[in-house]
Amino acid sequence: MIELIRPWALLLLPFPLFAWWLLPAGRPLSTLALPERLALFLTHYKNKAADNQPLRLMPFALGIIGWIALVLALAAPVTKGDPLAEASGRDLLLALDLSASMEARDVELDGRRVDRFTAIKSLAGSFIRGREGDRVGLIVFGEKTYLVAPLTFDVQAVEGFLDEVTIGMPGRKTAIGNAIGLSIKTLEKQPASSRVIILLSDGDSNAGDLDPKAAAEFARDHNVTIHTIGFGRVAMQGYASETAGGEYAGLKEVAEITGGRHFLARTTEALADVYAELDRLEPSTAQAGGRYVERDWVRELLVVAILALIALTVVDRYLGRL
Repeated sequence: MIELIRPWALLLLPFPLFAWWLLPAGRPLSTLALPERLALFLTHYKNKAADNQPLRLMPFALGIIGWIALVLALAAPVTKGDPLAEASGRDLLLALDLSASMEARDVELDGRRVDRFTAIKSLAGSFIRGREGDRVGLIVFGEKTYLVAPLTFDVQAVEGFLDEVTIGMPGRKTAIGNAIGLSIKTLEKQPASSRVIILLSDGDSNAGDLDPKAAAEFARDHNVTIHTIGFGRVAMQGYASETAGGEYAGLKEVAEITGGRHFLARTTEALADVYAELDRLEPSTAQAGGRYVERDWVRELLVVAILALIALTVVDRYLGRL
């Protein structure tokens, strides 16, 4: 889509016709000074161009092109791209398990067998890209917990941080309670209409000094919703063994305490469906605002006008009109 900032400038387009009609005919005057050697070269060969009719029409064409480019530059055309999404005010924090069990190569991605975290990175990256307009952050946890990407509207930067983390970096065990605690501390720093944690692990908690149930109750008291995802089969037992419900019972209880949903995904296809369901549960409320990505073309048009002027001067000297 093209818009003109100063459309009134187009009224100047017929000005050369009025000047030609109203002003008396006269000898053309050069507007640019040519180097002496170039001027002598063109003067030497000017007689050879006397009968070249297409060449004799070139000054007229160059003048028209230069004038149109100059007027359009004055009109300041801009092209508008896609509308920029307005911020929604939602804070969404991904907490991803990087414990040793993530090394298990028991899932397939694009027809090849990969470790669990490689599959998670691919699907989580797509999910993050779709959160345009939300503040998104990234926490990784194992035995310890780290804030890798603070809450930001730059979802591409958060996605990029996924490539910087490695399995086992925060330790070999799984401290879900500590991960929830750091997530709450991160979320409470900024006001938001909606605070959401999406916590993914391939096993229940077996480390850390903060009980996951107590952390979930603390999150509920701070209006934080936690959705949990159990990916693959439970590799380690800990908190789950103390809670009725079997596989991923600890993750399920955390979600229920905060009013969130618990999902079980044994394959990459199932995990993709989970992220799609989360998009429906927590839709990005960003709307297309009144701002657009703009690009102006004034510089390019001025270059065309200057090149046309230079060419017009050279052709005029070659034809012997100057």
